[in-house]
Amino acid sequence: MASKRTSFVTALSTAILGGSNTDEDMKEESSTAFMIDENDGIGQAITDVLQANLEKIPDDSLIKITHQLEFWRSQQKEHALSKEDLVDLTQRLVHAATWRSRLEDENAFRVPKVRFGRTEIQMPIITCGGMRLQQTWCPDNIPILSPNHNSVLAGDSQKNLKAVVECCIKLGLNHFETARMYGTSELQFIDALLALMEEGTIKREDFIFQTKVAPGNSFQEFEQKFKASWDHAKNSVLALMEEGTIKREDFIFQTKVAPGKTFHDFEQKFKASWDHVQKLGYIDLFSFHCVSKDSEVDFVLDEAEGGCYAFIKSLQAQGKIKHIGFSTHGTAETIMRMVNSNLFSYVNIHCHFFGSYHGEGTPDTKGGHGNLACVRRAKILDMGVFQISPFDKGGKLYKPSATVAKAIGHQLTPIGFAALHSWKTLGFHTVSVGLARPSDLDEVLEAACGFQNEKVLNYLEQAEVKLRNIAKEKLGTEWCEKGLVNLPSCYQKNTNGIAIGHILWLHNVCSAYGMFEFAKERYANLESAPWDDSKSYEANLEKMSGGNSGRGFQPDQDFTDVLKDHYNPELAKEKIAETHRWLKKGSKETFTQEERTAMGWEEAYSLTVWEEFAGDPSFISPAKVILQNLSGGWFGINNSRDRKQSLSKAKSLRSSIRSSFASTS
Repeated sequence: MASKRTSFVTALSTAILGGSNTDEDMKEESSTAFMIDENDGIGQAITDVLQANLEKIPDDSLIKITHQLEFWRSQQKEHALSKEDLVDLTQRLVHAATWRSRLEDENAFRVPKVRFGRTEIQMPIITCGGMRLQQTWCPDNIPILSPNHNSVLAGDSQKNLKAVVECCIKLGLNHFETARMYGTSELQFIDALLALMEEGTIKREDFIFQTKVAPGNSFQEFEQKFKASWDHAKNSVLALMEEGTIKREDFIFQTKVAPGKTFHDFEQKFKASWDHVQKLGYIDLFSFHCVSKDSEVDFVLDEAEGGCYAFIKSLQAQGKIKHIGFSTHGTAETIMRMVNSNLFSYVNIHCHFFGSYHGEGTPDTKGGHGNLACVRRAKILDMGVFQISPFDKGGKLYKPSATVAKAIGHQLTPIGFAALHSWKTLGFHTVSVGLARPSDLDEVLEAACGFQNEKVLNYLEQAEVKLRNIAKEKLGTEWCEKGLVNLPSCYQKNTNGIAIGHILWLHNVCSAYGMFEFAKERYANLESAPWDDSKSYEANLEKMSGGNSGRGFQPDQDFTDVLKDHYNPELAKEKIAETHRWLKKGSKETFTQEERTAMGWEEAYSLTVWEEFAGDPSFISPAKVILQNLSGGWFGINNSRDRKQSLSKAKSLRSSIRSSFASTS
C-alpha cells in the first residue's frame, strides 16, 4: 500500500510541478579555509576560540559563524582584518551565538522594554514575528487539503517553534505576532504557549499574543476566518480566566479589521469579530489593517456620525477598545494623512536605513520622500511606532551584499546595524523579527545588548556615514538629494500604475549597495501585479492590492508628463529602463558570476542555514503547498532534507575544529 501511495504522489508531483521530485544528494562539504594557518598564527588563534566554546555553540549558529569568518578571512587590501581583529570577531560571534547557555543565569541579559507611546504599554524592543516558523502555508481549515492538526503539532516544526517561544519568554521577549494567513502558524503558536503554561514554565501574564485576520471579500468570508482564528484561542483563554488562573488585565489582546467599502460592510466585519472577542471584556490594541489606498484613508478618517471611525470611537467610549491604531503599506502621503489626523495611538510602518519599501520615492508632504517624516511626526504626536520587517523588506540583511557587509565593518553585523539604526537613529519602539529558529536571534540580541553601549553606538554612527558616502560616490550627490523627489506615486493616473519611485529605489540599492538579490525579489512583486491593459485605470486600481501596490516598467509608457517635475527626467527614464533589464523575470540567469562581481553584486554570506519549514513565501507556489499536504510532507516542500544537511555540515565542522586543535596541541 505504501508503495502505491508513493507512486501515486510521485505521479501527482510530476503532473502538478512539471518534473520529478526525486530525493537529491544535498550533501555539502564543510569549508574550514578560515582555520588555515599561513605562518601567521591566525587560523590557530581562531580555532582555539572555537574549540574552547564548541560545546556551547548550537549547530545552526556554528554554521553562521563559519560563513562570516570565511568572508572576513578572505578579504584583502583595505578590508583585510588583522589577527587581533579576526580573533576579536570570532570571540564576539561566539558570545552572540551562546546566549542560550546563559539563559538560566540570575544576571542574564533580558530584552529591554520601552514605553509604547501614549498607549503606556511596556513593549519589548524586539517582537517575535510568526511568518517563518509554521509547518505549512496551507490554511488549517480547508476541507481535504488542510494539514492534520495532530500531525503538525507532533512534528519537528512544532518542536522548533516551541523552543523559539520558550527562549523568547526567558529573554523577556514576550510579544508574539502571527496571522490567519500564515498557514498553521496561529495553531502552532497557541499550542506551544499552552504547553508551556501547562508545564508551569510560563504564566498567561508572561506574554503578549497578537494575531491578524484578513477581511476577505464578504462578511461571510471574514466571519469564517475570524471564527477559525478565534476557535484556536478562545476556549483555552476563557478556561484559564474562569479557573482564576489569569485575569483580564494580565494580557494584551490586539486585533485588526480592514476598512470595507461601506460603513455597513465595516460594521458587519467588526460585529463578527466582537461576537467572539467580547468574552475577553475588551480589545487592548485595535488596528485598521493595511490602510494604504487613498479611498481607504478617506473612509477611515471620516468622523461623521455613521462612519467607521465614529463607530470605533463609540466602542472605545464603552470600554470595549483601549487603543486605536493602524498598519500600512501605503505611500508617504497617505501615511502622513493618517498620522496627522491625530486619531491613532500607534502605527505599524516600514522605514529602514536602505528605504521605506512602498513608501520610498513617494512624496512625504515635507519636500522629501519616504516614510521617515511620518515616523518623526508620529513620535511628536506620542504615537507608538512598530517597525515592520527590518531585516527582510529592509534589505534582506540575513543575506547581505558584500558591499554592505564591508561598509558596516566587522564590529557589527548588518542585522545588528539595522536594529540599532531603527532604535537609535529612527526612534522605533520595537522591531519585528521573523524567526525561523532560535539562532535567528543571535544578531539582533547582540544589538540589543549594545542598546546603551557608547562604543557600539559609535560603530553605528561610523557605519551610517560610510554607507551614505558610498551612495554619494556611486550615485552622485545630486542624485542622492533629488533622485527620488518630485515623483508621482502609482496611484496617480498618468503613471498608468507604474511604481516609478519604487523602481528607482531598486536601481539605487543595486547600484550603490550591490543588493541585486533583494531588488530582484522586490521587482518580481511589481511584475506580478494583476494589471489588465484592456480595462480602465480605475478598474485596475480597484483590483490592485494596497499591500503591494504598483507594477513594473512598461516599454510603451510615455514618461514625459510623469517626470515633468523631476530634476533630470532623461536620467530617470534611463534608470527605470535599466532597472527592468537588470531585474525582469529570467534576467538573473543572464548574468555570469564574473559580471555580477564587476557590477558589485556579490553576496557576502548567508545566515539562512536551512530553509524555513513553510518555505520562502516569495518562491512557494500553491501547487507545492497542496502537494506537501496531500503527501504528508514527502513531496512539494520537504525541508527536513535541508535540516539534515545542516546537521551534517555542523557535525563535519565540529570534527574539523577538533582535529585542527588536536594537531597543534
